[in-house]
Amino acid sequence: MDSRIEINHGEFPILQKSKISRNDFKTNGRIALGAKNHKLFSLGGEKIVLDYIQEIPYGIYEQKIAEDPTYHHFQDPTYHRLIIFEGTTQVSGDIKLPVNGKLMTALPEDRLLFQLIDPTIEEDFILFGVYELIKSGN
Repeated sequence: MDSRIEINHGEFPILQKSKISRNDFKTNGRIALGAKNHKLFSLGGEKIVLDYIQEIPYGIYEQKIAEDPTYHHFQDPTYHRLIIFEGTTQVSGDIKLPVNGKLMTALPEDRLLFQLIDPTIEEDFILFGVYELIKSGN
């Protein structure tokens, strides 16, 4: 069965245009700088989590690449956002990842496993955190 989900991204500038051309996809050589839907994670019931990557401004990309020639914003948690769906209905806006958190996988009972990386410390081990999605009371 085919189904579609409408997504309201907090920041996905390419979708603001009615017609999209190749020139709208910002790049630096072979490196894409634009926004991208990255991964989908299935939770319990009909819950789905979308991990998407925000566009990085060219000037900031230039600064980052000057500091680290291997830098790519697709690996930078600062530019990742999560959106939660129940079935085909979006139930959240953009959610920032935990500081220095990289989403690894979904776990049972509406939990997500994050690898937590502090770039200023060289650890002898890998640190992980488990975060549970809870519905806020309105």
